[in-house]
Amino acid sequence: MISSIYYYHDLSDIYTSVVRNLNIKDESFFNSVKNFIELGDGYQDIKINFVTPLYELYKQTNKKEITTLLPPVRKLNDHLIKVTQARNLDEYFSETGTSVSPEWAYLCRLTGYEVSEEYIS
Repeated sequence: MISSIYYYHDLSDIYTSVVRNLNIKDESFFNSVKNFIELGDGYQDIKINFVTPLYELYKQTNKKEITTLLPPVRKLNDHLIKVTQARNLDEYFSETGTSVSPEWAYLCRLTGYEVSEEYIS
């Protein structure tokens, strides 16, 4: 069981880094759109031709990237629950005195595994 605990937290940290990097990408998209919007009135053609496609690209890549993370997150949580015989993640965190990042808790929630606020650090 010690190896499951170690690898669970190690992998959740890796996924946290991935989600944080996706958030940095989101900020870059946001800043690009903001720069186009702030162009003066003489640049309407640029605004029309670039803002909508940039926003559509953002929506497609963001949705695709998050959804590709979910199956492994679900499998990892399924494995942890099976190996530890905890009823849910909260019980596991309570028994081990551990917590997870907000990003990992978000991914868990998207896969049907709730994490209470007290176990999010």
